[in-house]
Amino acid sequence: HRSTGIAQAVSNILNAFSRLNIQDRALFAHLAAATKATPFSALSAQGVANTLNAHAKMGTEDPALFQYLSQAIQETISLSPDASNFSPRRSYKPINPKGQDAAAHTSEDDDFDEDESDSPRRQGPQGGGGPRGAHAFGGSSSGLVFDSQAVANVVNGFARRDMLDKKLMEVMSQAAIAIPEHCWDAQATALVLNAFAKLEVFDAPVVTYLAYVAESITQDTFNPQAVSNIANACAKAGVGSAYLYERLAGITMEMHPRGFSAQAVSTILNAYAKADRNDAPLFLFLSSVARQIPSD
Repeated sequence: HRSTGIAQAVSNILNAFSRLNIQDRALFAHLAAATKATPFSALSAQGVANTLNAHAKMGTEDPALFQYLSQAIQETISLSPDASNFSPRRSYKPINPKGQDAAAHTSEDDDFDEDESDSPRRQGPQGGGGPRGAHAFGGSSSGLVFDSQAVANVVNGFARRDMLDKKLMEVMSQAAIAIPEHCWDAQATALVLNAFAKLEVFDAPVVTYLAYVAESITQDTFNPQAVSNIANACAKAGVGSAYLYERLAGITMEMHPRGFSAQAVSTILNAYAKADRNDAPLFLFLSSVARQIPSD
């Protein structure tokens, strides 16, 4: 019980410092050592996710810490038996822009918007913004049980540090697929897709799954950054139905122009170009938005 309490306290301290962007490298190094001394049994899914996200955001250079937490997840995660594959209930056909391999879309540029893992989450009726654990997936109470935001923070932490851990990404892909569609909001979906795309893991089933999930996510959980990350990741991976791109365009055009950054505008436009989606109304809208963005 004492180890569990210490692990939770460490996670909370790290989360507070990272949310406020307060740099204290000595403190983070000390807490990293404390985490590596913590038995796996004392860790929680949310604590692991917050710890990874905080260290990644603050630039902690400690590969051993990330390896330790990856091992903790892989050895203690609770996975549903059917969490390895995805079969949508309705017809779904991924697109492959211009007939090229998905990997070919990684060489031009990397216009990933910054993540939203530290921003306040909007509470949608179907989103993943409810109480922690409310949207967690299945399994034994003795293992780590992840909800959509915890999955997002784990994979985003590794993507921030450009650390590709193939086995971990495979496990987190399974974890994400086991979370029902209605338990995802736009932010968590965008973070996971962005992480897999940034690490160029395009063949993971979760990429196709979340492209499908994004078709029905509650609209009020979207913002320009979420749209840009989802569209960009799907375009780079060569997945996403025509309906997904149409829906994202419609959602985008209902947003207030002042909510867009120059990066979000450029990322959305570039994603649609990569996916060969010629959406004239969207391009006209974003052209108008771009003209309102200050040039300085």
